[in-house]
Amino acid sequence: MIDSGLGIIRIAALSLLMSAPAAAHTPQQPPHQLFGEGDLKLESGEAIKDFSISYVTHGTLDADNSNAILMVTAISETGG
Repeated sequence: MIDSGLGIIRIAALSLLMSAPAAAHTPQQPPHQLFGEGDLKLESGEAIKDFSISYVTHGTLDADNSNAILMVTAISETGG
């Protein structure tokens, strides 16, 4: 059995960690860009209204675009 006081402390600590702003970028890193897709239709037939995705680019693409890498780091309502 978990001590209820300890459980409350764990929940409070987790809540603080989740609400703290992430230090994702420094001024030396490139800014986020935003791509707006509009309504994104899902396989189910439903749609995500006004879907957009934030992204950052680093470096330069090769002539044949063979060096592009897409890395999804978080999926959330606010994008972060």
